[in-house]
Amino acid sequence: MIYQTLDENDENLIGAYEAQVKRSATEFLQTLREMRDDPALYAGDDGLPDRVHFDRHLYLPLLLEDMSAAQVVKYSPPGLNVGERHFVKSLRAYFEANEGQALLEAHNRELFLLRNQARGRGVGFLINDERFFPDFILWLKGPDRQDIVFIDPHGLIQGGNLEFNSKVQFYKGIKDHERRLNDQAGRDDIALHSYIISQTPFWTLREQAGIPSIPGFNRLHIYFCEQDNYAELLLRDILTGQES
Repeated sequence: MIYQTLDENDENLIGAYEAQVKRSATEFLQTLREMRDDPALYAGDDGLPDRVHFDRHLYLPLLLEDMSAAQVVKYSPPGLNVGERHFVKSLRAYFEANEGQALLEAHNRELFLLRNQARGRGVGFLINDERFFPDFILWLKGPDRQDIVFIDPHGLIQGGNLEFNSKVQFYKGIKDHERRLNDQAGRDDIALHSYIISQTPFWTLREQAGIPSIPGFNRLHIYFCEQDNYAELLLRDILTGQES
């Protein structure tokens, strides 16, 4: 692994989706055809196809997984699942709020987001002989420093000891990658971070993990969907090292 500039030819940037649509879903198929070249597809998230719009994402649209009972369409690459959608919408809400803009301006940073693809295209890390591809890459880019943040919204195994959960502990291990990559590139202006947005509720994990409070999980770089301000807490933790 090396640092390199992300350009338009990077395989992590999706130029097109493939949609497999049920033959019976003729109206939906017609809508896809009509929307394909419609500027509204890239300017908002009203109507079909289901999507979430965030103009800080490096490509648009961000289509959503079809969660309907009929499941009329499957996309390749897959649409965002419920947890991924929640993360993007939460980040967007904070970014667009006055408080989010003030935080970024105070630290002179621009925010960019990219959905990380899986094997063969995305950025992956070797952890315990397995490849880990976090779902999102977030950049907080300033004139003389940037933070690259790998974020994975997913459920945590109930009953598991988080001290031995390789994805959880990666918030420590990623610092080894940071030191090696910076030494290799001869630079010290890039910091790497890893966070998990737990789709498993706090009350479910509390007893199994032996961690009595949400801040205790946050110190392990685990945030919960039920934390209404988790996007703010995460960004503050990156930029200031202090949640407030």
